[in-house]
Amino acid sequence: MLILYKSLVRPQLEYVSQVWSPYAKEKIKALELVQRRAIKFILKCDLTFPERLAKIGLLPLEFRREVLDLCFFFKCLKSTLILTSYHMLASNHISTI
Repeated sequence: MLILYKSLVRPQLEYVSQVWSPYAKEKIKALELVQRRAIKFILKCDLTFPERLAKIGLLPLEFRREVLDLCFFFKCLKSTLILTSYHMLASNHISTI
């Protein structure tokens, strides 16, 4: 079940998080609630949320988003990731077809 969570659920929650990352506390709590429910379903035990995460070796989604944001910033800073308006317009055009 953990493999399913890591391969199917978590990527959906983290996809392009640098663009849409929530800043409102209620939105962050809503995302964390998905992880809480999934981990509780996987472990089926009465541990606290941090204990459950530690038991299966996962980090909270909020922390993972911060790490992904820093990686994205570093790539932009070092010019290993080049974003142009052409790429953004082209991807918008393709997604609306």
